Amino acid sequence: MAVYTNLFTPPTGSDSEIQRLAKELERITAERDVATADRESIAAERDVATADRESIAADQDAATADRESIAVERDVATADRESIAVERDVATADRESITADRDRIAADRDRIAADRDRIAAERDRIAAERDVATAERESVAAERESVAAERESIAAERESIAAERDGATADRDRIAAERDGAADDRDGIAAERDRVAAERDRAAEALVKANSDLEKMNRCFVGRELRMLELKEQIKKLNGVG
Repeated sequence: MAVYTNLFTPPTGSDSEIQRLAKELERITAERDVATADRESIAAERDVATADRESIAADQDAATADRESIAVERDVATADRESIAVERDVATADRESITADRDRIAADRDRIAADRDRIAAERDRIAAERDVATAERESVAAERESVAAERESIAAERESIAAERDGATADRDRIAAERDGAADDRDGIAAERDRVAAERDRAAEALVKANSDLEKMNRCFVGRELRMLELKEQIKKLNGVG
């Protein structure tokens, strides 16, 4: 900024008026320097606002990524529901199979009871017919071995059914634990989304305030510049009159 040290010719008019105008010019020059410093401060605030906008943009990108992650988690939850439905169908089929096994075991018991009755009848007949007792006894022993084998097979089937029940119970517990984990993840995502929205609102409020302050400063600067121009015109007129 140029500083005029010899602005006037030797005063021939009103010295006091010219001195007053010179002091006014010096004051306006000082205010211009202050205004320059204010412009630099406003430029710095604009840089900060630009950084805030970039941060908001990053937050928006993060929110978009969160939405996509939520969509993926919804798809996973849907798949989990479908898997649970399939497992329920399997469990229903297992129950039906267990019921059928129980019916078959009951039928086997009835058949064993019938076999026992028949064996008892055979024993009575063997007692009456001792001549053929040896052959009949061997037949009865063979039948007893068959019955024992069937009993062992039934016992093994019962143990298998019990093991399947335990496995189904463990699967239900695991599915419940996975549901609880998915619910916790959804709660954490909702809290993070609220935090991002709150930060975005605070940044927007700060940006609006900075813009308002900038407009006020611009109006003040324009008024000062116009006043300086008016004072310069008055000094020129005074110089012309002198």
